[in-house]
Amino acid sequence: PVEAKNLAACRWNSEAPGAPVYLVGDSNAQQFSDALIAAGTSLSRPVVTLTTAGCPFVDAWLERDAEPAFGAECRSAFTSALAWLKTQRPGTVLVASVDRYWRDADYRIRGISNEGGSDAARDDRAAPQRNANALNEGLARAVRALQGAGHQVTLIQTIPQFVSHEHPMQHGQCRGWEVLAHACERPFGSMSLSDADALQHASRQGLAGVAANTGATLADLRGAFCTGGTCTTRSARGDDLYMPDGYHLNRAGSARLAGEFAALLDSTGHTARSSHANRVALQRGQ
Repeated sequence: PVEAKNLAACRWNSEAPGAPVYLVGDSNAQQFSDALIAAGTSLSRPVVTLTTAGCPFVDAWLERDAEPAFGAECRSAFTSALAWLKTQRPGTVLVASVDRYWRDADYRIRGISNEGGSDAARDDRAAPQRNANALNEGLARAVRALQGAGHQVTLIQTIPQFVSHEHPMQHGQCRGWEVLAHACERPFGSMSLSDADALQHASRQGLAGVAANTGATLADLRGAFCTGGTCTTRSARGDDLYMPDGYHLNRAGSARLAGEFAALLDSTGHTARSSHANRVALQRGQ
């Protein structure tokens, strides 16, 4: 929860005069921090990160069998972050998360009005679609709440995830000192863009629908990792862009996106400033 965080460690470029930028979501939001900090610095916009590992920024109740405390912790993280954002200077809120909440059978998602109710059987064939519907509705509620506080909201599509059985990560052979130096922990994987689309269909379709229904901006960064119909964990020069887990960027991969975030924030900065001016005018009765 925000009240338990050291927010001084979550702020960069704090004295910049531009509209602030807030990054929320799980670790797949936090992975963009290097790029976002660089972009904010180049555009003179302060940056704040309020991410919570393992918890998406959605107004819904999530449960996970493997983690009994998961639901309460994620709900607390979301409600405290939303309440804090409502008190902050209007700016651009970037929302990102991994796509597994839409497809992983270990998750159960319910609307906030049903937190005390019971979920259907785990073998119910409609469960994945029910989860997706609850996630999309919860995300839309979160977006509208942020917009009501004067923020401009951008939803970030999940980058390629190299976690399916059909596209396992490939690791190099380790010899001698390479083991001690962790030189063997260099992920390499690739998949076709069509396979990436199939793997992430539910989340990509959901985010696109929420953006269309709420007026939020939708950002897709896959072009930095997918060219010629193929997505890969390495750059054309052979540089590793992902961590060994196959679904988090390393610092080089994040830094690679600085230009994309700068362009995205440059296009939203004027909107955020206008929203702030309109809100101030309304508060003054103008």
